[in-house]
Amino acid sequence: MASNRKAQKKAYLTSKILKVKGILEREGEVTHVIAGRLIDMTEHLGELKVQSREFH
Repeated sequence: MASNRKAQKKAYLTSKILKVKGILEREGEVTHVIAGRLIDMTEHLGELKVQSREFH
């Protein structure tokens, strides 16, 4: 169990893209995200399709 916590902490501190699995709660205009698992998705950064924009 300690190694799982260590992996979660490492993902939180070092990832450039973080996938969060957990519970989304909404009450009125308030939204809470209760994270259950953090997954480092940095290796997939090159796969993102992004349109460039020019702001003038």
